[in-house]
Amino acid sequence: MLTVIFFGVGGYYIYTKDDENALLSTDDGSLVLDKYKATIVTCVLASVVVSLIYILLVKVMPKVMVLVMTFFSLGLIAVLCAIGIVTQNYGLAIPFGVMLLVYVCILFCFRDKIKTGIVLVRVATNFISAKPIIFITPIIKVVLTTLFAVFWIYTVSLISQRADLQDKLNKDSTPSKILIGVWVLLWLFYTFFFYYIMVFTIAVTCAFWYYNVQGKNPIITAYKWIFRSALGAITYAALIISIVTFARLIIDSKRQNNKNLAVTVCLCILSCLMRQI
Repeated sequence: MLTVIFFGVGGYYIYTKDDENALLSTDDGSLVLDKYKATIVTCVLASVVVSLIYILLVKVMPKVMVLVMTFFSLGLIAVLCAIGIVTQNYGLAIPFGVMLLVYVCILFCFRDKIKTGIVLVRVATNFISAKPIIFITPIIKVVLTTLFAVFWIYTVSLISQRADLQDKLNKDSTPSKILIGVWVLLWLFYTFFFYYIMVFTIAVTCAFWYYNVQGKNPIITAYKWIFRSALGAITYAALIISIVTFARLIIDSKRQNNKNLAVTVCLCILSCLMRQI
């Protein structure tokens, strides 16, 4: 039902758009997106290449990569904390300083578990080598996300255009602005929805590999199970996480525009807590 409403409203704005003033159109009638096709394709190909290199490095030297990623994360938090101190931006320094201390404590308390993590990474690379079909799942996600993103960007630009026009004509643009907020929430929802479908598919494929199930295609079986029993749970999870993320984005926006140090720190801590949900 949510999907039908989304595409219905989006289709309405496309159908009633003003071609001469469409935000995604240039003077010669071509789409602005056409100017960025090369950049988009380059970014996609670069991400694929980097991902494959990362998987290869993890397979060849899992211990080194686990340690590198662990201390890289630790170093990044320390750098952000230092930047906050140097620039006297205590709204940045205090939260990341607390996060740094928590991170160090966790690493110290669970230092013996790093070996377990290295073994798990090695097993994961063995799984990828044994089931190369798993690479199909992120490709499906990329295709679905790309198709959705094109439709979303086009429709949200039309809604924004209508809101601007209503402001110029001194009309009430509140419904259009609310709809823009709803569109952002829907973007988050479908992003998480496609992601959880991918995770479920990978989990099923991993189970087939671990239990040595033969005679069935794990990808096809995973999608059958999704539509038979798991679709409701995935949709509910995506909806809850998208709402929490949307609330966190609002909190981050308020924090960046707030000059009160105490309020900024409280909002930052609240945002960090919401990230853990």
